[in-house]
Amino acid sequence: MIELSHALPKDSIETLVPGATTEIIATNVKDWKAKKPSQVPPLCLYIWDEMVHRGLAKKPFKIAPWTENADHKDGIYSFVQKELGAAPVTKVFTASMYRPGETSSFADVSLVRCYPNDIHICDVEFSDYDKPVSKDDPSSEYRGWHGLHVFPEFIERLTEVAKSQGAKRISLMVAHPPLRAVFEKYGFEVSTTEVAQRAAQIGMGFPMILEL
Repeated sequence: MIELSHALPKDSIETLVPGATTEIIATNVKDWKAKKPSQVPPLCLYIWDEMVHRGLAKKPFKIAPWTENADHKDGIYSFVQKELGAAPVTKVFTASMYRPGETSSFADVSLVRCYPNDIHICDVEFSDYDKPVSKDDPSSEYRGWHGLHVFPEFIERLTEVAKSQGAKRISLMVAHPPLRAVFEKYGFEVSTTEVAQRAAQIGMGFPMILEL
């Protein structure tokens, strides 16, 4: 079985950015929740939507206290786990890469193996800090730098990982609607859940799925 870490195109990135260093941030759920807390609520809401879609969550709005009150969001993972009757996330790999002498990462990958049978991309970024995006570029709305052009390799490697682990899908949340077309080039489609379809229609963040 190929581990989640295989998805990071580390060798290619190091060729493009000589001297780059890699920091492994989390390889288990406990560390992921502690070090990347902002990723937990969106993932839990994604999982909850899938539970509702599959009839496992009979009361869709039962999760409302964790979405309406920021003080309660620390408990959203435990809530989803209790309602699911199993661990929502079983595997984690989160890493960042840095250019020599810099403290801001230029590459970030955060992957989780989660319900229903996904590898979910919580975060992915491969920025070329030598190539800022012009303010005249429409994409400057959601990115400050051009990419390193390693995303195709990342998806190829992640697909290998997913198939090795028996995952049926690769999923992600699209925060900026213009990115939909980017992910569609790699075979991702908007999730078929009612919430996802509605969100995509009105231009809010929505999940996309790559069926394997």
